[in-house]
Amino acid sequence: ASAPPPAPPAPLSGPEAEARAHFERGLALVNQARWADAAVELEAARAIHAVPAIHFNLGVAYRALGRNLRSIEAFRAYLAMFPAGTEVPRASEVQTFLTELTRLLGHLQFEFIPQQQR
Repeated sequence: ASAPPPAPPAPLSGPEAEARAHFERGLALVNQARWADAAVELEAARAIHAVPAIHFNLGVAYRALGRNLRSIEAFRAYLAMFPAGTEVPRASEVQTFLTELTRLLGHLQFEFIPQQQR
């Protein structure tokens, strides 16, 4: 006799369900190129329950909005969610984004001269 099929996973409830709802709305908004609205929903999801897909999509939304530092932070958080030595989905795409975004950031260099040397 064969084993019965596995039971379907239990539906999410509580905070995980709320985070999932925000994520799904955010993803739909990303697909509509409504970047600012997507970022709001994805930030709400991340505040409740951060998962790699939220960070990735936040990076995409912030990149489209020209919020380069926020995009870099989101993409770095995405990469950090995977244990060292494991394969990271879309790693080359994320690295390309990070390289591009880092080039776009301005860099300031300060030189402090003690008052007695002025």
